Amino acid sequence: MCGFFSAYDPEMPSGFDYRQISTRVSKALLRRGPDFQAYSLFNNKKIFFLHTRLSIQDLSSESNQPISHPRSKNSSLIYNGEIYNNFELVSSFSLDSDPFVNIYSDTTILSSLLHNYNPKSFLGNLDGMISFCYYDSKHDKIYFYRDHTAQKPLFYKYDSSVASNKKIQISSSISAFRAFSPSEPIEHDQYQLSLFLQTQYYSPDKSIYKNIFSAKPGYLYTYDCSNSTLSCQYIEEKMVAVSPHYQSGELFQEYLSKALVGSRDLGILLSGGIDSSLITALLAPNSPISCAYTLQSPSSESSNEFTNSIKLAKTLNIRHEIIPYDNDTALDIAINIAEIVDHPNCDPSIIPSTVVGLYAKSKSTILLTGDGGDEFFGGYTRYQYFIRRFGRLYPFLPTSLKELVLYYYLSSFGQYFGRIKSFVKLVKDNFFNKLDLCVSGSLLLDISTVDSLLYMRQHTLPKIDRALMYSSIEGRAPFLLKSSRHIGKKYLESHPFTYNKPYLRKLLNSQYPDYIYSDVKRGFTADLPSLYSSPAFCHLMSTACSLAVDLVDSDMRPNIVRTCKSLSSSDPSPSALRRAWQLHTVVSCYQYHNAS
Repeated sequence: MCGFFSAYDPEMPSGFDYRQISTRVSKALLRRGPDFQAYSLFNNKKIFFLHTRLSIQDLSSESNQPISHPRSKNSSLIYNGEIYNNFELVSSFSLDSDPFVNIYSDTTILSSLLHNYNPKSFLGNLDGMISFCYYDSKHDKIYFYRDHTAQKPLFYKYDSSVASNKKIQISSSISAFRAFSPSEPIEHDQYQLSLFLQTQYYSPDKSIYKNIFSAKPGYLYTYDCSNSTLSCQYIEEKMVAVSPHYQSGELFQEYLSKALVGSRDLGILLSGGIDSSLITALLAPNSPISCAYTLQSPSSESSNEFTNSIKLAKTLNIRHEIIPYDNDTALDIAINIAEIVDHPNCDPSIIPSTVVGLYAKSKSTILLTGDGGDEFFGGYTRYQYFIRRFGRLYPFLPTSLKELVLYYYLSSFGQYFGRIKSFVKLVKDNFFNKLDLCVSGSLLLDISTVDSLLYMRQHTLPKIDRALMYSSIEGRAPFLLKSSRHIGKKYLESHPFTYNKPYLRKLLNSQYPDYIYSDVKRGFTADLPSLYSSPAFCHLMSTACSLAVDLVDSDMRPNIVRTCKSLSSSDPSPSALRRAWQLHTVVSCYQYHNAS
């Protein structure tokens, strides 16, 4: 887990002070990589590569970056993430004859692959959470890529509207763009900002800022330095073979255990829900997991999830840390949210997730999470309405009508003003048509896939990545392994009406029969109504709403004014509080990125 930044500018002045620049950019990325920072220059100082490292697999200096293969020292790699199938890659691509490769260093393995092969030939074979940037000196090209699950952030700054533009910047963090170019303000893309405020999403290939893009997961981007052109190509994932006996707990345990690589202390976020409880039950007994962390909020003691976490940790005989959560701590995090989140995020549960990271940072460097369980095994309660209404009819619909049902599902997340047909078209054009989705005969599979391609990528995973990286902790989700995702797809195809994760429930029952199920899913929730009872938090949200009015186009102002009025009531609705939180992250990030 690391942070990186790269820039290409053929018109960079000869006396440009890269040392001073590297200090600023490293500071912006420091929490993503506190163990080692370095930069390198290539192509007659036209290319700048910087990396901040959080050492996980190989702790030696041999994996420090930027890293160059000995046979191609003018090429270089900067990389963020973890590759889980090191041994398979070495065998499949005959890397064991390369003395540079360290089998316990995914960095050297990826560097050797990039040196010996065209990226398109092997990227689909990688299993893990991967984001990298690579300069190929032989072809004078910069490649950058992040895997299909999108666990790791990857942004690039590029203005294609200017014909003479010949430069590009690529980074794990938007903050690094301003650190590299302090004189260039970060401005909102008003269309994407409007989308974000209406639907809770921005287009999959965009951000809410002008000329700053989010790299599409699963796409290899190529920047040709010789002619200053940028192109991208979708990389098909090569899924792993899964045994027909995949419902066996032992087999699923074997699949998930591939996520346990690394040489640092390993803990787990144990909310007491189905997903985190199953991962704990499967992996803790025979693994290096040293501690489970559970959040204790004022209302958690009465929940079954909290009780489950205590009993499960005791049964498995693993250390259990119960983390106190109070409104004063939450307020401090809310005030500093821009430094944590970097790009606005609608999910207020980043507050308790950050609390856990701050508490765990002195004990664990890696925390396992249950992320992906709901998306890949049909767990969200909102699925119930759609399955009951359309599930039986869905397999017999033509593709065009199936897509209309999915547009309707996506539209249910937003606030539309005016004609519903116009809003559905907006959702179709900006989201659905940009997702790599092929409709199937199972509505449950399709809406779960939509969530994995949009909700998970823009809400769940950025939330946990930013919350834990604020404490320099790597979040890791075993359910996002290829084998687990493949099993989830197979199960939802063959059980199209069984939402609420029956597959995971059955496995959990076999591993821990005493688990108590609950209809109320709390997890690591922010409990905004309780927070809003604090005058300081109330003032923070109200101020954000007032400031947001000046940041948006006139068309969106009435919407924000309505939110302001909703907050003025003695008991604002949960949806009004979530909208206020969303506005707070927008305002805070804008101010943070443009602070002098």
